[in-house]
Amino acid sequence: MRGWLALVVLGCGSGSDKDGDGDADGITDVDPGDADTDTDSDTDSDTDADADSDADTDTETTVTGACAPTDNPLRFSCTFNVDPPQPLTLSWHRTDGASVERSAVDDAATTEHTLTALFLAHDQDYDWSVIPHTTSSSPALTGTLSAGTPPPNVLSRFDMTGASTMGLVGGENPCSNDATAVIYDTNTGDLVWYQDLNPAGTLGPDAMVRFQPDRTVLAETDGQVVKVDLEGNDLLRLDLDYPGLWGLHHDIYEWNGLIYLLHQEDVGGGLILDTVWIVDQQGDTVAEWLADDHLNIPGNASGDYLHTNSLNLDAAGNMYLSFFYRHTVAKLVGDPADPSFGDVIWLMAGDPPNQIGNDITVDWSAVGGADSFRFQHHFQPRANGGYTLLDNDHGRALIVSVDEGSGQAVVEGAFATREARCGPQGTAAEVASNGNVVAGCWGDWLREYDDTSGAQVWEGHLVCQNTPQGGPKVARYYPLDTW
Repeated sequence: MRGWLALVVLGCGSGSDKDGDGDADGITDVDPGDADTDTDSDTDSDTDADADSDADTDTETTVTGACAPTDNPLRFSCTFNVDPPQPLTLSWHRTDGASVERSAVDDAATTEHTLTALFLAHDQDYDWSVIPHTTSSSPALTGTLSAGTPPPNVLSRFDMTGASTMGLVGGENPCSNDATAVIYDTNTGDLVWYQDLNPAGTLGPDAMVRFQPDRTVLAETDGQVVKVDLEGNDLLRLDLDYPGLWGLHHDIYEWNGLIYLLHQEDVGGGLILDTVWIVDQQGDTVAEWLADDHLNIPGNASGDYLHTNSLNLDAAGNMYLSFFYRHTVAKLVGDPADPSFGDVIWLMAGDPPNQIGNDITVDWSAVGGADSFRFQHHFQPRANGGYTLLDNDHGRALIVSVDEGSGQAVVEGAFATREARCGPQGTAAEVASNGNVVAGCWGDWLREYDDTSGAQVWEGHLVCQNTPQGGPKVARYYPLDTW
């Protein structure tokens, strides 16, 4: 039993009680009751240490900064500091409510951010706001900016009827033959972007500009290949016009970091053929496609026999060429790393018989008008199959599907340009987001058609503020709905 001590003593026969206490001498009597010492150490030391250590203190996000004009009146550079560091989104919209809100995002979790407000209509006010990503869902800073006025030689706009789905459309300066690329807002018709790519160069039917999916602008102008971003920064500038090379002409295309160009080759005997020249980002030659190595050029051919006027590639590296004087389009192996580089996959003649071959039989029964295409331009694959091309001789953009296995093609749609017949170049393009067809000659009119019904949904007419002699002209337009 806890707290109880029992002592049992067994006496020997010689023991005696000399002290008269009833025990043997030398034995101390311990009272069992006295030994009940409470050894219970369970003292109540319960101290409530449950102090509130919740460190969830509110951190206030602060954003400072502003938007400032650049040397281009349709671009503003906006610099912000955010604490704590995190990504930011800059949004802006016209104060009068016209057009759509646009935005730019910097995903870096940093303190300082520089973003550019783009696609501003000249002489318009814009309200902007900044939203931090991780600590807020509402604007932390707001302000207003005022876009300026572009130079007189680039001031232009679309007068429009209907509703376009393009959002933005690009081309070259319609009011001058300089090397300025331009973009218009198809919600309002306003010019919203421009950039002089080469002060010494020109753009037009023989010196083309490209608006690329990665939101860069690529051009061939005055013997240079130029590539810029939307802020106007040079990404590439190659001088390729050197002795022994005939002038670069017509189209340009970038695929897998390689630049595809057209130049002319004097093969002798008064015959000129077009060559596809492929260079890398340093301007070094990677490969050349020589027409007389891959096409059946007749012995009596002379002059500018092919006059290749458009150049495109698909994601797989197939190359598409349009031969103006032969009324023929071609699909070829375009990847220089492929052992079959340059080989013809098929030729399709729009007006047979022709002099370089025809592998495709075309069914025209689904559309009215002529059962042929002539002097075609802008031949390219569509995103979901089939091809578009501009039938210049009959003033229409065509959608054509091709069954390579059977060698059969069907013209699935025909979409009239405003003019009954187109001259050089022109547009037969696709709105990437919905497949709508965009059609126009080299000039100042452009149309958009619903891909399903074939109905015209929009028409735009370019007008220059300072109209040059001959009126405004754009060689090729590019729908920029994905921008």
